[in-house]
Amino acid sequence: MNKNLKISVLQYSILLFFPILTTFNSISFNNIIELAGIDAYLSVIYAFIIGFILLIVFLYIFNYKPELSLSDKNIFLFGKLVGSFVNYVLLFIVSVIGIIIIYSMSNFIIIHYLKETPRIIILLVMGFIIFFNASHGIETIVRTSFIFIIIIILLNLSSMIGLITKFDFGNTFPFVGHGLNNIIKAGNNIVLNSILPIFILLIIPKKYVKDSDSISKYLIVVYFLSMLLVFFITYLTIGILGEYLLKVYVHPEYVVLKKISVFRFIDRIENIVYLKWFFNSFICVALIIYFVSNTIKTEDKTRIIPGIITLVMILLPLGIFHTNIDFNDFIINNYHYFNVVLLFIILLIFLNILFRKIIKKET
Repeated sequence: MNKNLKISVLQYSILLFFPILTTFNSISFNNIIELAGIDAYLSVIYAFIIGFILLIVFLYIFNYKPELSLSDKNIFLFGKLVGSFVNYVLLFIVSVIGIIIIYSMSNFIIIHYLKETPRIIILLVMGFIIFFNASHGIETIVRTSFIFIIIIILLNLSSMIGLITKFDFGNTFPFVGHGLNNIIKAGNNIVLNSILPIFILLIIPKKYVKDSDSISKYLIVVYFLSMLLVFFITYLTIGILGEYLLKVYVHPEYVVLKKISVFRFIDRIENIVYLKWFFNSFICVALIIYFVSNTIKTEDKTRIIPGIITLVMILLPLGIFHTNIDFNDFIINNYHYFNVVLLFIILLIFLNILFRKIIKKET
């Protein structure tokens, strides 16, 4: 990592948008619709509350030993042997998240745009764009993310304004029709799949963030805005499609955006508005590649390591997921185990720091 690196507190905080929004679009949205149906928006509120606890844990770890990245903190907390093991487990889980995001995005492109194009071609093009961004370091990722988030906010605002007239409150009833248990299950799904990945950002040490004393306020605001956006996406989609159509479509939000007509003559705006998902994914996967590269701790002036990581993330799923059925089966039945392990490791790190501060009186 560049020792002269300095990014602003706003630039760092904005990065929090991308893991939340990307994994929600790629993984969580369809899962919570399947679990909670028209009550899915209530699960977002539940996830926001529980996720705020995770944000506090994030800040606690982030503020500890500000000169160290997450991988270095693990070595310090657990010793070289155990710490290295923890780092490689994290590396593996984070890589799986990246693979899921890339494969999910390629699914969307194939289903809606390029049905006859081989998946490998789509993945290679995506991989090249992501590699180009990730290989230039966190400075480039941060600058790109700042531009993208402005575009994403504008696109979301335009889509929400266009959808208001299509909204039917009747589609959101009956209230808690799927039972409180399913709402909690769906909320936990959001917490594990979409909020937990924010810990990827801990690979950037606090000391590289300028004016980091105010970081807590910025991150809380960005977290609130991210979850508010998730809520509106879910609520509007439910209110427009209703209970039965929600489960018919593979990408309900995309279908909803087809209903927008700007000034009554600009149609098919979903092809423009849904760019936000691509922007989210490119930044999120670039962050993941940066996380893995810096966890490996290899001097790589030729940028070979990010290239290898990108290639593995592209080619590996082709050998694992032979069909979309295999992919969907993995998401539903197996993927949550990786996130449970990730949560366990994060809590272990948090408790270790807490123990050191309370018992050993570390500062």
